[in-house]
Amino acid sequence: MKKTNNNNSSNTIKHRVPVYRRPLVWIVAAIIIIGAVFAIIFLNNAASKPGSEQEKAKTTSSSQDDKPQAESEQTIDSNELEPEPKTIQYEGENPNKLDELTGTVTGTYVDNGVLTIMTTVDQYLNGSCTLSMVGDNTGDTYSTTSNLLADVSVSYCEPFNIPLSALTNDHYQIEITLSGNGKTGKIKDGVDL
Repeated sequence: MKKTNNNNSSNTIKHRVPVYRRPLVWIVAAIIIIGAVFAIIFLNNAASKPGSEQEKAKTTSSSQDDKPQAESEQTIDSNELEPEPKTIQYEGENPNKLDELTGTVTGTYVDNGVLTIMTTVDQYLNGSCTLSMVGDNTGDTYSTTSNLLADVSVSYCEPFNIPLSALTNDHYQIEITLSGNGKTGKIKDGVDL
């Protein structure tokens, strides 16, 4: 009887998997790349910190080579470590402590035949505002009073609404007398009509 060969290994060709298709190769490559990135980040951070070992090594080697140069480097390094002085944001005096009231005319405009004058007072208080207007050429005068009201950190006069029929065309000098909390002050401005 003939023996049959059940071993088919001679008939099969071994197929070898290419290197780039092996998962172990990709895992090792990824670990190497991640390690290199972390090493670069760590070395950059260590080199940029003041007082790092690299800078200390530079100063000790330069102090052995050239002493005057090392002293100048040490003064630069000590100056870099000093914090910058804080900037004071507001150095002016407190307007609430002034003896007189101050402010400005923030707007003058004409709408529907009415001149509106708006003001801001630098102090925080309640009181009254008296408006006096005098025409430069005509000598016409106009006076009225409104309330001085406290706002968040400053105050304002209620808007002065003056009908244009009460005024002639001219340049008017505006003078607003402020009074409140036992203090007085004046705001001066002008308007052309």
